[in-house]
Amino acid sequence: MIGYDSYEHLPAVAQRCKFLSIGRNPGGRMEAASEGISCNICNNWDGRKCIRNVFDTVLSNLDNI
Repeated sequence: MIGYDSYEHLPAVAQRCKFLSIGRNPGGRMEAASEGISCNICNNWDGRKCIRNVFDTVLSNLDNI
């Protein structure tokens, strides 16, 4: 599980994650339009962690870019 400090990295991880899955709200507009790209709006994020368990891997790979 990620540490509190890692939450600031949610947007960067989401931009690099191949599993990013953003749903649509009832109005048909992308949620990302108002919130920006982040793990918080991904269908694979349960509010505390990535249900695909790839957050830590993607975060670690950010250092290699």
